[in-house]
Amino acid sequence: MTRVRSMNLALIVTTIVVTLVTIFAELLSGFKDFLKSISGHHWTTKSWLSIILFFGIYFFVKLSDKNLDIQKETKKVILVILISMLLLFAFFIWHYFFA
Repeated sequence: MTRVRSMNLALIVTTIVVTLVTIFAELLSGFKDFLKSISGHHWTTKSWLSIILFFGIYFFVKLSDKNLDIQKETKKVILVILISMLLLFAFFIWHYFFA
């Protein structure tokens, strides 16, 4: 049994959450300190968050793979990754030069 749609959903949600957590951690020092308090470093906490979120969604959300269009699913994942990457890049450019 394939679980392509569940894996894609897990990847998309994890990418969005980690992107937002990264931005909020840079904007809100209290939030960054909270992330540090969990594991000792905010990067480590974000890594654990991404692992738990990805596998939690993948294993507990069961989506049907009937009529699966692999190209469409792949395009969704690539689009979310590119948007997240551009958002982080733009945020850090703004943060470095203007904040």
